[in-house]
Amino acid sequence: MKNFKKTIFLSLLLLLGAISCSEDDDDNDFSSILGEWKLSSSVTDGLSDIDDCDFFIDFTNSVVNVSEFYGDNCDLEDNYSFNYRLEGNEIYVQDEGEGEESVSTILVLSETTLKIQSIYDEGEETNVSTYIRQ
Repeated sequence: MKNFKKTIFLSLLLLLGAISCSEDDDDNDFSSILGEWKLSSSVTDGLSDIDDCDFFIDFTNSVVNVSEFYGDNCDLEDNYSFNYRLEGNEIYVQDEGEGEESVSTILVLSETTLKIQSIYDEGEETNVSTYIRQ
């Protein structure tokens, strides 16, 4: 009976340890990318390239919608939609018009912050963009 209780106790400890580990792994659950994000900073090769107008991305289950405001009063708007998929911490975006797929890496994904690194021009330019959840 004493060995049985010890076995049950050790089994519960192992189970609790496994549950604790799996909860830590949830920090890497990229399904939390869903929703609308506003660009707060954009740095290309060490130089800020953000302007005064707003830029939003909105991730649904398979489409990312982009809203870009521009003009003297930031009152003009362009909207784009792209199919995307997540694999690990990589975002693959399909540009239907160009027939090309771009890959970006998620550096940070929390309840409030999304930071993405993109490499352009065959590795010549690196951009890191930070977004705040809306």
